[in-house]
Amino acid sequence: MNLDNQSLKYLYLDFIKLLDDYCWVSGGAITNLKIGYKPNDLDVCFQNKESQEKAYVKAKQLGYYLVNAGPNFYKMRDTNGVRPNPEPIGYQDEALPKRTRPSHLDIIFISNTPRLTIKKFDFTINQCAIDSDGKFFCVDDFEKHIQDRKLVISGEHPNKFLPNKARLIIKNLNKGFTIDRDEIIKWFPDVPPNLNTSEDYIEWLVNYIRTA
Repeated sequence: MNLDNQSLKYLYLDFIKLLDDYCWVSGGAITNLKIGYKPNDLDVCFQNKESQEKAYVKAKQLGYYLVNAGPNFYKMRDTNGVRPNPEPIGYQDEALPKRTRPSHLDIIFISNTPRLTIKKFDFTINQCAIDSDGKFFCVDDFEKHIQDRKLVISGEHPNKFLPNKARLIIKNLNKGFTIDRDEIIKWFPDVPPNLNTSEDYIEWLVNYIRTA
């Protein structure tokens, strides 16, 4: 994988070692770096529930707080070096210190190895991981589909809620990826055959979400 040191620093591999167990960064953070964007958050995956729970406790000790949770994840936000959320009236916007760790952190367990975990991600462009030892994992078509800006549905993510799937497609179309009809009908068989552009698909998916 051809990420330079400037890009790799946004994966905060030194920081995730502080979570006290073998783990791996996977999915969209790596994809964003590959296409030239800073990640918004970091998905850090663990080998089992016990390791995940220990990492959650450790993250709280390190100054993160819980903002959301589900059967497979804890979604956390840093209290250090970030604008407060919610922001108090009268808050003075000051220059924030240089980040040495992610502002948003998802602590996840969906499978017990990096190779099994990445196969759970919905799109081949997100089926990648870098572990806390710096080793890279990806599926065969990861690099090609990133280069082609092509969304190909391949994984079996535990979240099957279709409005969330629609939001994922919209998010990636807005980043410049495209999706073929043969792919989108895997989730949405009722997509009209006359949709030709990403804008057409986005409009249809937004209407789907509003009426689902």
